[in-house]
Amino acid sequence: MSILTRTRRVGLALGLGGVALLTACGASTIDQTEMETNISDILAAQFPDAGVPIISCPGDVAAEVGTTFECELTVEGDPTVLPVTGTVDSVEDGVATYSVEVGAAE
Repeated sequence: MSILTRTRRVGLALGLGGVALLTACGASTIDQTEMETNISDILAAQFPDAGVPIISCPGDVAAEVGTTFECELTVEGDPTVLPVTGTVDSVEDGVATYSVEVGAAE
């Protein structure tokens, strides 16, 4: 592993420990593809020098307050997988707001 790759991975693990608020429209679920795109876009904007974030979520998520979901984050060119835990914070007028936290590699 190169120093650049190691630095990028450490930067993501440390830098993404916070929460990003995201929204998605839908009647009763948050679409998997939309969720992956939203999370990836937010992370790319927050950390433009960290590489292209690739988010993988297992499926649609129920748009119900308190619902949690698990996704995975990788960065283009780096095989390290970081866990992403999300929670639906609110649902109002068909718009679900959720927060995500990126954990450290295991």
